[in-house]
Amino acid sequence: MITDEMLAGARAVARRHYTDLFYHNWGHVIATEKFALQLVERCAHYEIVADRNMVSVAALFHDAGYYEKNKKRGYDTKEKYSASIAHEELWRLRFPSVFIQNVIGCIIATEASARPKFVEQKILRAADLHQLAGEYEQFKHNNQMFKQEYELMNNCSLTDPQWLEITLNLLQQYLDEDIRLTPEHDDPAGVSEFHKLAYANLARYAQEFGSK
Repeated sequence: MITDEMLAGARAVARRHYTDLFYHNWGHVIATEKFALQLVERCAHYEIVADRNMVSVAALFHDAGYYEKNKKRGYDTKEKYSASIAHEELWRLRFPSVFIQNVIGCIIATEASARPKFVEQKILRAADLHQLAGEYEQFKHNNQMFKQEYELMNNCSLTDPQWLEITLNLLQQYLDEDIRLTPEHDDPAGVSEFHKLAYANLARYAQEFGSK
């Protein structure tokens, strides 16, 4: 049984694994969790069952330790490293082993090349990416924050066109996955609203920051 005390403990412990990075910080985590729980409620409206506690805890840990060099610790992706942190911390808090493994599956489902299978995995991946389809100015702000973070963590300086190329390559991997959870996903013509808005933001960003 998952108790409120265990969930509060998970939240407190997860918070310790984030620093004030430009983008992958606690604010991003809270925004992701909030939208993920909205998706849980939306799914429930259509009788699609999702474990609210699992989604919440996975969201809290999905970028844990992002500021650390995962490859030096033996993990080829940041998501795998975050999953290892979640495993260790949740085990200490005496969460059931099945719950822990499911949380790990959700976190791994946020990898760029992942193909989520279960509802909770799809919800977390969709929530992690939801701002791609938000207002353009917010999209631009987030991407500029991500650029500064990338430069800091990789000790480099990139021109706007260089960063645009990285952005397009990275986001295309995420946009290759079409996650349909509820009917709101598509417009009346059956086209993904998320993809339509995300590609519009990308096109506008490319126009503004591409080579002149």
